[in-house]
Amino acid sequence: MKEVVLCGAGGHAKSVLHLLRLLGYTVPYILDEDFGTVPSVNGVPVRGPLSLLPDREDVFAFLAIADNQKREEVAARFRNVNWVTLVHPAAWIDPSARLGAGSYVAAGAIVNAEAVLGNHVIVDSGASVGHDCIVEDFVQLESGVRMGGGAYVSRGALCEIGSAVIPNCSIGAGARLGPRAVAIRPVPAGASYAGVPAKPAQDRPDARSPEVDEAGTIQQGTGGHATERRRVTILISSAGRRVELIRCFRADAKSLGLELRVVAVDVDPEMSSACQAADKCYGVAPCGSPEFLSDLLHICEREEVKLLVPTIDPELSILAEQRQKFEALGTRPLVSSPAVVRIARDKFATAEFLRRNGLPAPRTARIRELLRHPDALTWPTILKPAHGSASIGICVARNIEEAAEVAKNREDYVAQELLKGREFTVNLFFDKNGKLRSAVPHERCEVRAGEVSKGTTRRESRLLDLAWRLGSVLEGAVGVFCFQAMMPEGGEPIVFEINARFGGGYPVAHQAGATFTKWLLEEVTGLPSSANDCWDDGLTMLRYDAAVFRRNGAEK
Repeated sequence: MKEVVLCGAGGHAKSVLHLLRLLGYTVPYILDEDFGTVPSVNGVPVRGPLSLLPDREDVFAFLAIADNQKREEVAARFRNVNWVTLVHPAAWIDPSARLGAGSYVAAGAIVNAEAVLGNHVIVDSGASVGHDCIVEDFVQLESGVRMGGGAYVSRGALCEIGSAVIPNCSIGAGARLGPRAVAIRPVPAGASYAGVPAKPAQDRPDARSPEVDEAGTIQQGTGGHATERRRVTILISSAGRRVELIRCFRADAKSLGLELRVVAVDVDPEMSSACQAADKCYGVAPCGSPEFLSDLLHICEREEVKLLVPTIDPELSILAEQRQKFEALGTRPLVSSPAVVRIARDKFATAEFLRRNGLPAPRTARIRELLRHPDALTWPTILKPAHGSASIGICVARNIEEAAEVAKNREDYVAQELLKGREFTVNLFFDKNGKLRSAVPHERCEVRAGEVSKGTTRRESRLLDLAWRLGSVLEGAVGVFCFQAMMPEGGEPIVFEINARFGGGYPVAHQAGATFTKWLLEEVTGLPSSANDCWDDGLTMLRYDAAVFRRNGAEK
């Protein structure tokens, strides 16, 4: 009896699970992004997120996801999986009809002579596909849909319950034909049509427009024309060279229809490229000084900042401990709980946390302990500032004498076993409720000054499993994280650093489809969250030097 992994735990999964059992398949487990809220479906456990699905030819699975776009996004991630095609015994399929991989034909459905169904098509109960019809990939025909002979439904379109398409008529890609609507003329790609005969939905008298927002944000009049776009201001702290991060926010704001204003601060804003790329910039005191907090609070209040994005580790403790002061101003600091920040800031605490929770970590000792017990680690060993970042101050000690020389100048060092293998960064996104929603590993193919200059996204199952395990025990984590891991040849990955902020290599995850910046903007503006774990495997980032030019005396 063949095992089939079910992908999706929503309402459609119940129908699919029943059919799988009816056809003699066994379903060992279900994968779904909301695995934490849906423990099981009809007795089958929901094990974890979709990223746990092995992308191999010997794996059989079915996409029980009704949403066409999401179904397509997931299918694109797993190109080697064997997607099974399911046809209910009570459906009728003409022998000359052709069905694509991963398609679903429910009870009472009819697919007539010479009809062609693409991949991952859903034909619900009682739907009828006429002779010579073509239904492209990722289409859904809901219950009772009627397609006349020779009709054509393009990729990703949705024909809702009881709708009809007359013979030889067409529905464009991504279009939507409303309930009981009858298409007698072609429906353009991306359009929504309703009624009898079907017409553009906004032309019909019952079409509704969005309500006016209390804050005077994006709203539409009865004619459907936008009158004002929702405005939001974000602040990038210690902006430095984070131009790419600002560009990510700007691109995502545009896609959401938001009017974004970027404020950036730095100790020396005139010499910060990110400050020059912002709409407004300020100089602030160093984050180690008492004035730093008051400077930030003043700017957030003055500029009505909704989201404060720290970019360096020393800021995190201050923001975590003073969160309420910012929230009182209407500003959300993008920072986790003080306890989580302490774990991430101290490399010895990081290693201890990982070991307590059964996660792989390098053998680690404080340098004072190493000097007392030289056999605690093997030599050579790597020495790091306990609270360091950007690879500053890291060195390799070949013996106890070299370690003692380092300890003369600084006692805050830790020593770790020297790991070898392929180095990875895994970018993580936790939603505002602390649930891990996305994990994106990239291989650090080339590093410059502690930051990846060449990197490639890798859907490496061992790293993804490790990421979701870490996410389940990192209580108090919210927003953006990343961790670094070494993958020894033929071994398991070992985590050696956690960062409770945007990593320098985030742009490769963003370009691959893990748009953390978009999901943050959705959260602070009250828009529905689109956070997901769908991203492109094998995308390579090749960084190059660029410049921002500023004329003397120019002000922002």
